[in-house]
Amino acid sequence: MEKKLSLKNNKVSKSNDLNLRAYKLSRIEQLFILAAISLIEPDDEEFKIYKIRIKDFIDLLDLNGQSKYYDLPKITKELMKKVIEIKRPHSLLQVNWFSSVEHKPGKGIIEVEFSRKLKPYLLNLKKDFVTYALMQVSKLSSKYAIRLYELLKQYSYRKIITFSINDFRLLVGIEDNKYPRYNNLKERVIKIAMKEINNKTDIKFEFEEIKTGRKVTGIRFYIEKNQTFKKEQNIVDQTKQEIAVTSGLQSDDVAYNTYNNSEYNEAPGEEISEYDTFEFAKNIFKDKEITGLNAKKIYDAAVKTIQRKNLNISVGEFLIKKKIIVNDYSKIHTLKRGYMATLMAAIKEDWDKPERQVAKPKDSFTNYHQRTYDFEELERKLLGWDKVETKEEDEEETAENFTKTTNEEEQHFVDKQLKKLSELRDLGILTNDEYESKKEMLLEGLYKSI
Repeated sequence: MEKKLSLKNNKVSKSNDLNLRAYKLSRIEQLFILAAISLIEPDDEEFKIYKIRIKDFIDLLDLNGQSKYYDLPKITKELMKKVIEIKRPHSLLQVNWFSSVEHKPGKGIIEVEFSRKLKPYLLNLKKDFVTYALMQVSKLSSKYAIRLYELLKQYSYRKIITFSINDFRLLVGIEDNKYPRYNNLKERVIKIAMKEINNKTDIKFEFEEIKTGRKVTGIRFYIEKNQTFKKEQNIVDQTKQEIAVTSGLQSDDVAYNTYNNSEYNEAPGEEISEYDTFEFAKNIFKDKEITGLNAKKIYDAAVKTIQRKNLNISVGEFLIKKKIIVNDYSKIHTLKRGYMATLMAAIKEDWDKPERQVAKPKDSFTNYHQRTYDFEELERKLLGWDKVETKEEDEEETAENFTKTTNEEEQHFVDKQLKKLSELRDLGILTNDEYESKKEMLLEGLYKSI
């Protein structure tokens, strides 16, 4: 049965092996091939003569008028010269996309027949194939964006994929003499494709440069569903099971308790796969809308801190504790640098706080770890985020002014210091006794600076 729906509503399905072949095609050539593939029915046992309505194809290209209609024979003639190479276990297959293309302008159709050798890569696909709506790529104006979309769509279930620069150039179809410098490649290909794909399709991505020394030798892509667009039904469900620690996460307490019983409670510094690294941090902070690239930065920073300080704690527990610390801190203070920057500071500097209490009154301060702090450093890190450089003469002046109580400015300063002491107590950094002692010293004018 021939498909009667608009081409844009059709789906393209092809094997992963075919999708990963290197070929250089123009935008129109790619869309012509994909339009023909979209006419293949899932139950087709053999290739048929597939009929592409010229009007539908013109609509797919988003062309005004019929100026390109007369170019189609020339376009397909050039396409018939393009060879695709497929490595097999014991051979190398060199094949054209089509065995024949016949134009019938009187009927307004083009009849195409795929090369018989492509049958294993386009028919009876049961596993290891990529599928997507043709309309997703028809909206892309860059030929490189179309190929990059196809590649990222294939790996969208993994959410992360790394290509060497050489492989990326081959797979996307970049000509040998084009964009030899990486910066040009990034600006003219990757960033343009990123803008198009992120704004027009059902997926979005970020990328990270992989360097060997100072030279960029690879690109790591982080792929996510684009929530702006309606979720496309997945034909192949290859998505790994969600990490147990974040299953049904309702609160930080639930996350902490669930984590302790999780199969992902890995040993300190234990290496896990790149996919799990991404998913692990992404799921712990899923309520914060952390991007894929930032999720990996969070995980890597946690591992480095644990190893540097030789901490006897798993990565998951470490991250959950830091999330709790930052969340509690954000209830008292405005995060001037944003959540991500604050979280990274907490991870890299290993901010600490008391063990979490269960069903305790808010003003209960029992069972806290006693610690010694440099309060000037605490003020910088925890209570203002600004590095305060106090001049020696200012300190002397402040000390003198502590003894005066009638000056309104001095009283404001004392009130401010009392508030900071109170916040340190609420964070569990000071015990009640320490708080009362320092408060008394402050009011007596003996305590110069916290």
